[in-house]
Amino acid sequence: AAAARGFGGHAAASAGADTRSKATADEPPISANLDGEIAQYMRHLSKKDATTKLKALQGLRAYIKQRSSSDSDQGGEGESAPGPPSSSSDLALALPPWIYQYRRLSADSSRAVRLESALLLGQLLAAVGRGVAPHLKSLMPTWWVAQFDPYTDAANAARSAFQASFPGRKQLDSLLYCRIELLEQLSDTITSTAQQLGDARKDSPEEMEDRHERLVSASLLGLGTLLDVVGTAAAEPAGTS
Repeated sequence: AAAARGFGGHAAASAGADTRSKATADEPPISANLDGEIAQYMRHLSKKDATTKLKALQGLRAYIKQRSSSDSDQGGEGESAPGPPSSSSDLALALPPWIYQYRRLSADSSRAVRLESALLLGQLLAAVGRGVAPHLKSLMPTWWVAQFDPYTDAANAARSAFQASFPGRKQLDSLLYCRIELLEQLSDTITSTAQQLGDARKDSPEEMEDRHERLVSASLLGLGTLLDVVGTAAAEPAGTS
């Protein structure tokens, strides 16, 4: 049977099967049209060192804020000026490599990295708006579980990004839209081993056990909440919202 991908960009394979990391095979290419500075930050996010990842996350947040502010200033003059594409369309090119990196960052051993990645996610989604739609099914499972991170600050940041992106009824609609992907990844993670959620070439046994415990716990909470939300919605009389 083919391996099913779990969190962290690693394979969650069937029992006894090879559990080598699929990071290289699964990493999407960075678009040649992507802003060069953003592309450089993306490459730094792949580093093992937490300090390097934090600097890249913080730098990318500052750069997106700067780009968004610049676009807002230009957009207040009536017709849009000719020239490079606006940040919303330009930044949308960053979504495929970012979603890949977010799977890894949201499972990082560093609480600070997990928090910064959630904050960056919210900022990026605010900038791209509806541009996330084609990528939502690949993003949602990791994003949902991040909302149940035992580190409260990281969980709250991921949840705030979700609520801002999908206000009111749209939260349920987004979960229903991604329900198959959510259930598949939640199931894969809950039934995984520590080795299947980590990389023995890079992680210590303690790091792998900690990640496994954290992700399984968050996935169980995420599954329970998902079933409650969907079950409550199904029990509502038709026509109510």
